[in-house]
Amino acid sequence: MVIGTDDPMRISTGWSDVAQRVALHAVAAVVVVPRGTPPGSREAPVLVAVDGLHPADGQIGFALEAAELRGTGLSVVLAAGATSDYPGRQARLGRLEDELDRWRSLHPSVSITVAVEGGHLVESCLAAGTHASLMVMGRPAGRHPRIGSRSVASRVLRHSHVPVAVVPADYVPSVRSGLTT
Repeated sequence: MVIGTDDPMRISTGWSDVAQRVALHAVAAVVVVPRGTPPGSREAPVLVAVDGLHPADGQIGFALEAAELRGTGLSVVLAAGATSDYPGRQARLGRLEDELDRWRSLHPSVSITVAVEGGHLVESCLAAGTHASLMVMGRPAGRHPRIGSRSVASRVLRHSHVPVAVVPADYVPSVRSGLTT
C-alpha cells in the first residue's frame, strides 16, 4: 500500500496523523511518501534500517525486492545506538552479516553494503536515508495504541524527506521459501 503524508496544516490543528497510523498498524507493508517529494532518482539505493536486536527477515526481504525491481543496490544500516557498547555492536554486526549472506544467494543481482551507525537511532536513520530512493523500517512491536507515537519508525516517518516503507515482521517476501534459517 502506498499513501501520502497528511496535510501539515490539519495535523497542527489537532487532526490525527492518518498516514502514520495506517503505516504503524496496517497488516500489510505501507509506503508513506512525504508531501512535496519530487520523483526520486531510481538509481539511488534502497536503504533498510535494522537494530540487530529484532528479527529483520521481513524488512530485509521487502527492501531486497524493492532494490531488485529498481535495479539498484541495497544499503543496510545497523542503527547501533551508543558508541560505548563496542562488543555488543560487533556481535550484532556479525549476526547481521550471517543473515545477509543467506539473502545474497537469493538476490545475486543486488549489491548489498552494510554500515554501522552510532548515536541516536532516529538521527542515524534520517542521515543514512538522505541519499536513498526508499527507506525501509520494521513495524514497532506491541499492540498498545500509543506505542507508535514513541517508536523510531514513527519519528522517522514524521521527519523523512524520502519515502519510508514500514514493514511488518511477518512480511513474507516472494523468495523467502528458498531461505533456510
